[in-house]
Parts: sequence; structure tokens; C-alpha cells
Amino acid sequence: THVNDAFCRISGYSREELIGQNHRIVNSGHHPKTLWQDMYKTVANGGIWHGEICNRAKNGSLYWVDTTIAPLFDDLGKVRGYFALRADITSLKNAQQQAESASLAKSEFLSNMSHEIRTPMTAILGFADILAEESDPNQFPRQFEYVNTIKRNGEHLISIINDILDLSKIEAEKMIVEQIDTDVIKIVSNVLSLMRTKAEAKGLTLEANFVTPIPKTIQSDPTRVRQILDNLVGNAIKFTSSGGVTIEVGMSDVASSEIAISVIDTGIGIKPEQLDRLFGTFEQADASTTRKFGGSGLGLRISKRLSELLGGSLTVSSQEGLGSKFTARIKARFVPGTPMIQLNPNSPLLTQNTVMPPASTTCAHRRPLAGTRILLAEDGVDNQRLISFHLRKAGATVKIADNGQIAVQMMTADATVDGPLMNPLPFDLILSDIQMPCMDGLTSTQLLRSKGCDIPILALTAHAMTTDAQKCLSAGCNAHLTKPIDPNLLISTCDYWKNMQHPPPANDVKVCVSKFADDPDMAELVTEYVESFSDSVTKIRQALEQRCFEDLGRIAHQFKGSGGGYGFPMISDAAAQLEAIVKSPDIPTESQPMFIQKSVEELINILEMARASLSNQSKSAVS
Repeated sequence: THVNDAFCRISGYSREELIGQNHRIVNSGHHPKTLWQDMYKTVANGGIWHGEICNRAKNGSLYWVDTTIAPLFDDLGKVRGYFALRADITSLKNAQQQAESASLAKSEFLSNMSHEIRTPMTAILGFADILAEESDPNQFPRQFEYVNTIKRNGEHLISIINDILDLSKIEAEKMIVEQIDTDVIKIVSNVLSLMRTKAEAKGLTLEANFVTPIPKTIQSDPTRVRQILDNLVGNAIKFTSSGGVTIEVGMSDVASSEIAISVIDTGIGIKPEQLDRLFGTFEQADASTTRKFGGSGLGLRISKRLSELLGGSLTVSSQEGLGSKFTARIKARFVPGTPMIQLNPNSPLLTQNTVMPPASTTCAHRRPLAGTRILLAEDGVDNQRLISFHLRKAGATVKIADNGQIAVQMMTADATVDGPLMNPLPFDLILSDIQMPCMDGLTSTQLLRSKGCDIPILALTAHAMTTDAQKCLSAGCNAHLTKPIDPNLLISTCDYWKNMQHPPPANDVKVCVSKFADDPDMAELVTEYVESFSDSVTKIRQALEQRCFEDLGRIAHQFKGSGGGYGFPMISDAAAQLEAIVKSPDIPTESQPMFIQKSVEELINILEMARASLSNQSKSAVS
């Protein structure tokens, strides 16, 4: 019924062309019908609707308007029409789309760059490991040192790639921080254990000082707290030539519930004019620092952003030639009932080497894959040779496919991509690279799954972005391993999924009976406890499926306490193991879900054993 000059200018229609027309004259077809249904439902009921709408001008071009639509009422309160107020936001939307496209392009570039570097680094580091293992340092000391130099620099290159990917995720706001039980004392102890060798190699001292009592457990992200401390201590050791490095830990302010972790060194210090740009991307104090000490300059930037994501900050004070003090403050969300702990520098928790790899990742001198038939789909000749070497050393027989298409053909009865699967299948396990010519690993996995292939498929990929791991799992892969491949992790992962595919026979199941089973005062309580396992198992499986590791940790913590109380030490032990894995900052991020799943299955098996044992007892009592 009315349009103003701005509407005519933006749409390209004259007033005469618009009056009497329906608003569909500028409908672009961009929005679903549900948007219009929601809009008309809102205003027809007397409400005000607001949203962003894409319209089509007379010349066919699209434009965006920020729109508010309100009803007009007559004297009786009935809706007699509508009033729409629009603001042209086309430029803003275009800029937003360009920014999103640039961000996507950057992510794709980083992912591809990661792949291109990690793929050859798998072979470089892998064969360097084999050379070091087979070399005699006493007979060939110089060659042994050369190999170690290759390994050291290769690992440094991978750490730079990891830093770049982390920074990309942070700045794209894709970095996810958890809020789970976090033991700060344990994290400090582990960092001391790992870094002490580096410090002693330079003649430096490395110690920790707890200046105030701190909570035994807080709610935070242990992996990110550990990453911050690793960066700060590593930097302090790198830039210190004499003296030492001290980690100070304490409550910065009880009222603000912050824990302050300071790393103090007696190193080269920083000039006042250089402090302002210290936390910039790819920044160090000056060019001579980079030349002398190396490094990408990303560690402090990442640590600062992680500190902020954890609800705190990262600050620095320094005097040139005397040393520096970096202080990370993190929000300490208290766990109800947790005790306050005060440690002294001589505490065994801070002097012993507490870092131990997960038991299931150590495979040296064993043949856990004996008799396992593995199909390796990998297009790189060097990586074919390296990965198959480790698999065969662990006892597996390995066949190689140069791409995903050949891998599918090796699984079908007529050796074609379209043919049915062999029966029985010729392999127990498939290891598949993701980026391959002809047919990539995701496509071959989806095709095999569509044919009914149910054997484990493990993705081997140089892509290290979180979304890449999810793509592998969505395509049907059971697990995701990042290049460069860790031989121990490779073997333990294959061993785990082999065992998942072939569980022990039913007659091998153990009996799980409460030690209070014969106590008449406890029998009824134990029965009620065991009968509640059905709901618990459902909750555990749901938490695992939804990757709610915080919920898994909470359930495991409950079973750790209640299992022993009701006379089931097996339940307590399994639950304690699961809780430890969920909270551990030491297990690599990419392999943590695998270890969690394994521990979950072990706990569920024990709970089912307890239920079966109770059922058998009841039948015996009746008979």
C-alpha cells in the first residue's frame, strides 16, 4: 500500500510497479518456507518479527535487508495491516561471506600444508628411528649423532606445524576447552619430570615452589593447562644459559578463584620496548633472538590465548640481562569437597619421575599382531615400506594397495569396485591413508561399509585438524591416527581393534562376586546395587557415543568409590583406570578416545559379569 524512495532505489522497481503487488515480487527463493511461516505466524498473532532477508531486485541481483515487521491494529484491536522497516546490509553480508570464505581457504591451506609436510616426515622420522635402533653408538658414534640430529630437527618441525594448527583453531574460534577434573599438582610434576633432562643438559636447575595452598582438583582443561606450562618452561630453559628456572604456583586471589602459575628464569630478559609485541603472531624479542635460539614465536601467542580461553590471562615482567617472569592465571572452578594442598619443594610428588606412558602403548619386544592379516592402503612408497615394517615386526602379514580403488578390488569376489565382498574376507584389519589418487580413503571406506564390510578400518592421515578426524569417523573409520606415525601407538591401536573384532569366547568370562555376598546384612544392598547397573551401562554408552568425557569421568569416579564399598574391587579398579584416562594430560589427544573406549568396554564387561554372577546365584538359591 505504500513504499518509500529507499525501497524503490534498493529493489530497482518504481513506485507504480510496486503498489498493489505482493511482497513475493522481490522473493529471491533463498529462504525455506519455514522462515516465512514463522514470520506470518508471529505477526498474525500480534507479535513483532525480526530477521535478515535476502531479496531479488528487478535486475535479478540479490540484496540483503535487516528487517523488522510489526502489525498495525484498528480501533477494535484487530490486525489491519503490517509495517516493515528495513536496512540495507548487503555490503555487510558480502564482507561477512568474504571473511568466511577466507577463513575456510586458510583452514584448507593449513590442512593441506600439514598433509604435505607430515607425509614425508613420517618416512624421515620413521627410518631415523630404525637407524637409531639398529646402530651401535660405540662403533659408529658420529653416525649415531647424525641420526639423532635428523630426529631432533624433524620433531621440531612437527611441533611448529602443531603450533600453527593450534593458532589457526584458536583464531577461528574452533578451539574447544573442556571443564573436567584437573589436578594442577600432577601437571606441574609431569612437566618437571619431562623438562628436567633438558635443564640439566644446560647445567640449569629446575624446581617448583607452591607459595600458597591450592585445591587438589579444579574444573578446567588439563591438556591446555599442560600446553601452557610446557610452552613457558620450554621457553625459559631455551633462553637461560646459567642459573635456573622456577615454577611458582599459588592462588592469585581467593576472591577471584584464580590459580597463578609463574615461570621465573635467570635468562637473557627482555627490553621494555619489546614487551608490547611479545605476544604477537610469529614474534620474538628481535631478529637476533630467532637466529640465536630458534623457534617460531608462536608459543607465547598460543599460551596467551589459551589462558584467556581458560578464563584468565598471561602477563610478563622482565629485566634485560636478569631474567623474566611469565604468569598464567586460570580460572579455578572448585570441585565441591576437594581438599586444599600445600607442598614443599622436597615433596616426592615434585622430585620423582611420575610420567609413565599408558601400558597399552608399549609394544617393544612383543608380537601382538601375530596372525593378523592387514591391508595397507597407502600411495607413498616410503611410507608403505616403513608402516609395513612395523606391522610385520609386530607379527602381522601385510598386503599393500596403492590407492583406495585397489583396496576395494582386493576385498571383492570379482576384483572389481562394483563386485560383492569376498566371503570370508581376506583381511582382519584395514589401514587406509585418506588422501590418495584414483580413490581416496574416505570414499573407499564408505564404499566398503555400503557393501557390508564390518572389519575395523583405521585412518592414517597427515591431516591434523579436528574436523578431519570427524570426517574419518563419519565415513565409517573406527579410529584416526595422525602422521608422523608413532610405531607404538600404531601397533597398540591395531591390537586393540583386532581384539574388539575377536573378543574372548563366552566360556572365558570370569566371575565377579561381591565379597559381601555371604553377609546376610549386606546381601539385599548388594543386590540392589548390582541391579542398578543396567541404567548405569546405558548412561555410560550414551556418554561415550556423544563423546561427553566429563560425564564418563563423573560416572567412573562414582563407581571407583561405590565398587569397593559394595565389595567389588574389580569394579573400583576398572573405574579408576577409566577416570585416570579421561583426566590424563599425558595421552595424545588423537589417541585418547581409543583408550577411553577400551576402558569403557572393560568397565562394562565387569559390570555385566557382576550381573551375570548375581543371576547365577539367584538360580542356585532357588534350585
